[in-house]
Amino acid sequence: YGKNIDRTRLSYSLQLISATPPPSHQMNNSFLDDNYKVCIRKANSPPNKLTYHDRFGNLLFKTKINAYAKEVIPLNDTSLYVITYNKAGILLVTHQEEKILYDKNRISSLCRFNGAFLMATRGGGLVPILGQTIFSITQANGLISNQLTDVTSFDHHTAWVSSNKGLSKIHFDSEYRYEIENYTMADGLASNQIKKVREGKNYLALLSENQLFVLEKEKLTHKGKASLKIASMAVDGKEISNLSNFLQLGSDQNNIEINLTPLCLSCLGAKELKYTLNGVEHKMKGDQLTLSSLKPGNYHLSFYILDSHGNWVQANRELKWEVAAPLWDQIWFQLGLTLICLFVIYFIVQFLLRRRKMRMLEKDRMNHYQNKALLLQMKPHFIFNSLNSIQNKIVTGSKLEAHQYISKFAKLMRTNLEFSDYEYISLQQELSTLDLYLGLEANRIAIDLQWNFDIDASVDVDTTKISPFLLQPIVENSIWHGINHPEIESGQIDIQLRKEGTTLEIRILDNGIGLDRSKERKPKNHNSKSGAIIKKRIALTRSTFEIKDRRHDNEQGTIVTLKIPFIS
Repeated sequence: YGKNIDRTRLSYSLQLISATPPPSHQMNNSFLDDNYKVCIRKANSPPNKLTYHDRFGNLLFKTKINAYAKEVIPLNDTSLYVITYNKAGILLVTHQEEKILYDKNRISSLCRFNGAFLMATRGGGLVPILGQTIFSITQANGLISNQLTDVTSFDHHTAWVSSNKGLSKIHFDSEYRYEIENYTMADGLASNQIKKVREGKNYLALLSENQLFVLEKEKLTHKGKASLKIASMAVDGKEISNLSNFLQLGSDQNNIEINLTPLCLSCLGAKELKYTLNGVEHKMKGDQLTLSSLKPGNYHLSFYILDSHGNWVQANRELKWEVAAPLWDQIWFQLGLTLICLFVIYFIVQFLLRRRKMRMLEKDRMNHYQNKALLLQMKPHFIFNSLNSIQNKIVTGSKLEAHQYISKFAKLMRTNLEFSDYEYISLQQELSTLDLYLGLEANRIAIDLQWNFDIDASVDVDTTKISPFLLQPIVENSIWHGINHPEIESGQIDIQLRKEGTTLEIRILDNGIGLDRSKERKPKNHNSKSGAIIKKRIALTRSTFEIKDRRHDNEQGTIVTLKIPFIS
């Protein structure tokens, strides 16, 4: 290899005793280095038996691997790397397991590098392994080819990689940031098809298809550098004469055409160009670039050509220009529009706040009339008469009836107080409370009182909602102003519920003296507070209320029709 070559540093991989691929028949492969020996007994098909010894011949461990070994690199007494033939990649083998460390591409070579490893792959470029971290260096990063044949390193700072297109030199810093230089026949190589590379202190030994040649590293030079010039630039078809100045373009001058003059004597085939616009990289097809419909803003454009060594060479100048914004994109226009939008938003918010306040006031009024309705239900004469009824039953010895009356009375008071906190309750709860109230009133009045609930199948009393205490004052008026008169022998109240579209219709019918006769018997200065409260509550719930005498239908009594929005 030459007089000054350090032969002990030419290779860092273990040397396979038989360098040819294993034949189909069974054989043993042995791998040696200064500290370890690995023997693999090959079977007709995997798994193959692997034994791992130290340099004194002591067995460290034995296991089985599901691959044919091409090369082995010991790591320590408990683990080693195995480069495989029959599957693309590298295995991490220990006495406990076999783990696929990398399997994206077939591995050509592996070498130690400053406490890590470098893998040359077929199609995946160079793959450094830093502990648990694995990354790739490919043609996209400046490597001469992704089809690598070998990798070696002498000083653990610089790696040399051989390929089917030439040689790459990669220099790493302490944080594994890297710089790449590529060399081809234009730089003095005897061939671009390099199968093996070994590095000495001052020399490189390269094995090509037909020969082994040695080069002094200092004599490797780059020849045939490429160059790129900007020939012309036109804006909306008008050529720009002075390209060195910063260009100020109008909002309608947003179509640019640029022609380039590339020069690369040693480049093979079509010349590869690219450009960066505001830091974003794009590939070019040909030596002409057209930028259409550019948006307003500042632009910075640079061009590059790829030389024969895989290095990108920048053009002779950079281009900078600004496309002005249209009127509606000017700052003062946007500020004015923003102020107008803020005023509109302000008035919308004020409107919504006022409407919300009105709704809250409406709700407060509803609660106010609900509380008044509650007071009407619990008015003193009702409580007084109920207590008198209880006292009478106790005096007459009807203790069981008195007990039942007290229970119903207490339950009614508790239910009324509970429902007073709700805006809506279920129809079932309202009807249950009404049934409890009718039971108490039936014990108070002198005549027999019957009542009936007629609920249509279309009405679901459990899910339908109604404002609490809405029906009880109406029923109370039916009892005390219609039925509780000497000429009525037996009282009857019918509560009918129907669904009509989005409306719930409630009809309350009694067989009392009727609306007209009831008005005749009232004092002239009588003012019905319960009737006024009922009408106000009906208006607040956006419902309709109608009361008429049944004698117009040739029947006796009064009928009240209530239509409220259907709420579920």
